[in-house]
Formats: sequence, structure tokens, C-alpha cells
Amino acid sequence: MKYSFSKNEKVTSLKVIELLFSKKSENVFVFPYKVSFIFLTELNDKNQLLVVVPKRNFKKAVDRNRIKRQIRELYRLNKEILEPINQFDLPKMAISIAYIAKTKIDYPHLEIAFKKTLNLIVQHVEKSNSISFPPIN
Repeated sequence: MKYSFSKNEKVTSLKVIELLFSKKSENVFVFPYKVSFIFLTELNDKNQLLVVVPKRNFKKAVDRNRIKRQIRELYRLNKEILEPINQFDLPKMAISIAYIAKTKIDYPHLEIAFKKTLNLIVQHVEKSNSISFPPIN
């Protein structure tokens, strides 16, 4: 698998951002992440990601940017967990990941929680669409 995170994998549309934070989106919570996702009706070739780290919790931009960079790296390395969803005729997803912890957490704990989060997304889609996916660890 090619590990990349290109520009067309980033959420840039204001309409999509509004939909991600509306009541129409599905939510998954695994500390320290709150994840919202929706299926896009437009023709997209890849899932899109939006990373949010609130300024309220991290005053310094350096800290916010480091956490965002870590989350994007985790997504880049682990996005194959979402592959079972992409094998079916479902539209591509827009995913918003909000970091809700008040302190910095070390990378191994972030990675474990991130993998759990992606697996929960797959399970949630499986339940809502009654499709069975093989588990990926």
C-alpha cells in the first residue's frame, strides 16, 4: 500500500465542514478523539480528513500544529483500516477528528486510540448498512 496524504484527501469545502459539525453526521468517541463522519454525495476518489485541535485547550500554535501533524501521520499510516468500506459501492467519506484532551498524550497511546477509532467507524458503517467486513488489526 502506498502511504500518502495528498491534497485531495483534505476537507476544503465549507459546505462539507458545516455538514460534519451538524446533526446529520455520525459521531464516534474514543478518548482523546471525537470523530464525526458523513458520506459525500459528490464524486470523490478518496476519503477526506479534517483535523481539529481547539485553541481553548492549547494556547500555543506550536502545540496545536504538532498534534495535528501527529494525527495526520496516524491517518496516513492507518487508513487501510477503512479499506473494507471502500470496497463496496458506498460513497466516499468526509471525516472530522477533533482532539479533545486537555494535555498532550504520547504517540503510542494516540496510535492505539486512533486504531480503535477507525475500527469503530467501520463497525458503525457495518451496522448501519448491514454489511459485514473482515476485522483488520
